[in-house]
Amino acid sequence: MKKSQQTKTLTISLPIALYKTLEVKAQKNDRSKNYLVRKALETHLDFGSSEKSNKSDKKTSGKKTDKKSEE
Repeated sequence: MKKSQQTKTLTISLPIALYKTLEVKAQKNDRSKNYLVRKALETHLDFGSSEKSNKSDKKTSGKKTDKKSEE
């Protein structure tokens, strides 16, 4: 994430076991818990590629293609 991007804070509750796992992984990888959670969300939500596909969907939306007419 670029420093110039605006951010919004989100507070969540986690089961203790999940929190401890997150804490251990953060320490092992020398990363913050926040970083790991943000990256996990980006991956789970397919953040980077969904923005690109939304743009391409907008370009093709409204254009109906008929496979029979293309042959």
